[in-house]
Amino acid sequence: MHAVQCGEEGEVLPRPETLWDRFLADYPGPQGISSSWLSLDAIVRQVQTVRDAAAELDVIVSGDPAADLLAPWRVARRAVVYARTGLDLARLGFAETTPENATLEYVVPTDPTIWSTARAWTSMVSGWTADPVLVAWDGQRTGGGGGADAVERIRRTVLDGLLP
Repeated sequence: MHAVQCGEEGEVLPRPETLWDRFLADYPGPQGISSSWLSLDAIVRQVQTVRDAAAELDVIVSGDPAADLLAPWRVARRAVVYARTGLDLARLGFAETTPENATLEYVVPTDPTIWSTARAWTSMVSGWTADPVLVAWDGQRTGGGGGADAVERIRRTVLDGLLP
């Protein structure tokens, strides 16, 4: 993504809305290794179970639970958990499943910026959530009922400066 534009007045950054939209359109994803898991527990409970078991793995949460902290909109249906190394979720009561049926996606990304951008937002939301743009990207990718509306609510909350 080439965000800086050169004009007669020098280099100009596009509006934040433009950067947001370009990220959602152009981000190639976290890459790495991803696995899909199913549990009948509530999504927030699933995330807490993984966080408790993987405290030393520097876990970052995205998807619906993170979106709910930023701009509550819908019932959480799917979580995305980023960690620096793998974890056997079967021993925690999860069942491996297809991406379409997953309630939790566990990702060991190759994109190292996930942790640095999450740290930039720790004073505004929980210290264990991904940055809002990645949360929106995950929401857009995982979809579900009301997904586009949820992404737009996150966008408005962030760009309108409504986070504490």
